[in-house]
Amino acid sequence: MSYSRAKALGGLLVLLLIGLAVYYPALHRSFVYDDILTVRDNDFIARPGNLLHLWGMEYLRGAGEQSYRPVLTGSYIIDCAIWGKAPFGFSLTNLLIHIAGAWLLGLLLWLWFPHRGLFAGAAALLYLLAAAISETVISPGHREQVLSVLLMLAGAHAWTQARAGRAWVRPAAPILFFVACMTLEWSVLAPFALLAWAWASGDDRRQALRATWPELAAVGLFLALYAFALPREDVDVKWIGGGHLGGLWNFGPLVARYVRIALLPLNLRPYYTFQPTPVRWAAVANVALWAVVLAAGWALYKRRAWGLGPLLFVAALLPMGHVTGPFWIPLAERYLALPLLGGIPLLAAALTANKRRLAIAPAVVIFFAWAALARGHAMDWRDGIYLWGKAVALEPDDPVSWTNYAASLAAHGEREPAIEAHRRAWAAATRAGEENAQQPMNVAQALAAAGRPAEACDLLAEQAPRFRLEREWLLDLGRLCAGRRQKMAVDALAQVVSRNLNDGEAWADFCAVDPSRAQSCVREALQHCPDDGRLWLHVAAINEALGDAAKAAQAVGVALRSPQGESLRDPALALLQRLKARERGAAP
Repeated sequence: MSYSRAKALGGLLVLLLIGLAVYYPALHRSFVYDDILTVRDNDFIARPGNLLHLWGMEYLRGAGEQSYRPVLTGSYIIDCAIWGKAPFGFSLTNLLIHIAGAWLLGLLLWLWFPHRGLFAGAAALLYLLAAAISETVISPGHREQVLSVLLMLAGAHAWTQARAGRAWVRPAAPILFFVACMTLEWSVLAPFALLAWAWASGDDRRQALRATWPELAAVGLFLALYAFALPREDVDVKWIGGGHLGGLWNFGPLVARYVRIALLPLNLRPYYTFQPTPVRWAAVANVALWAVVLAAGWALYKRRAWGLGPLLFVAALLPMGHVTGPFWIPLAERYLALPLLGGIPLLAAALTANKRRLAIAPAVVIFFAWAALARGHAMDWRDGIYLWGKAVALEPDDPVSWTNYAASLAAHGEREPAIEAHRRAWAAATRAGEENAQQPMNVAQALAAAGRPAEACDLLAEQAPRFRLEREWLLDLGRLCAGRRQKMAVDALAQVVSRNLNDGEAWADFCAVDPSRAQSCVREALQHCPDDGRLWLHVAAINEALGDAAKAAQAVGVALRSPQGESLRDPALALLQRLKARERGAAP
């Protein structure tokens, strides 16, 4: 169970060169999709000291994650300390993690099958080029997939080396598996895969358990912490099929879809919806799936190592199938990063089983086809316009894709196309019976950003009877109709304030909409929200208008020290500059 160090390093160099050649376009890109929330607009990762605060609800509120993944967020903090918020650095880290993961997969298979070096190398190359997971390779916002794979493979490598006699690396394996679980929860499957491998490679049940009990204990500790101690946010997610049984019924078609995506990664989408399939197709897919599972289980029972591949592929997809519980998005290519650890070795074994010329052709075709597709996906993800433009072309009735496309257009200054895209999102949501207040609000905000506030106000006023009870709607109505439909704007903001007297944002807008009563309004608002920086900025503006520069500057200081201070920095500094300019103008 050994390999040549020189050959291993040579393999790493080959994978590095191929990976850089294929994914080079992804290194020159802007932040898109989940990158925006988790990286670009995430102030938590910009402070290196937060490496000491990767726990508790403070972490969840700051890190932009919906579950407890401190190792992932820690990697962002380190990246940010090195690169700042430059997309290049984050994307390069993602790519290097993926290359290292592919290399470790090849090394692990080389250790497990010492006389099949070609098979191990083919598996490493196939995993590197797997276009189906190019999304997680390219997007730092989905780094948890490739990072958890790297940590799991490192743990499996340490475990294998320890079994070969290098006892000093034994403690590393359970530690790495625990750290992998702290990166992505599905890493709990890895020790069970090692247990199955120990059994398939000749250990009896007791020997297999003795060989893997530290790793199983590490996972057990994580599961106990996850259930009783680690914080996480409650997310309202709809079940596929209405519950466990419905998820189980839809699991067959879901796995079949993922198999198709894995083998033929064409037309990849950044956002997927999973629609219930016809009963006949679902029945056929389920029969095929469970026949494969039973065959793989029987093979593993008979100590056939190949049974581990399909079982790992299927088990890793269970959360997406809503069998164990409801999940965010059932279909997304990035979720294949872990299942492919079971599927890729099977494909590599099939491609290298026969070394005749006729058998080499399919391997070459797959390698080059996947490389071309991966490079194409890297180009699609270079900015939001390309990404979501492709998404709406593939799924023209998806309101989420149209909304994201509109936001990308607006971010690039394409105001009029952004308005049209928001209208398309609204129309698609209406056709699907998913219309809510957000779609017309998006259109109105886009109109205002394009310099058409009167049209924005008219749109909100027209739709007001349908959405008049929603807070965000009333706030937008008050902001956009101020000065045009003054009474409507005042009434809308008054409704929000009356519902919650501690709503500082609503008070700030309410006091701004009617300048004639701004002083009395701010005085009353501060009684309910004394620490709201937005209100103190109003105080500063009022004192500026009254010519009291000292009180205005003092109020600006309070605003900057408030919880909203960071977001108010630009208007606060602009006000201070006006005060200084006025003082210079008044000086003799």
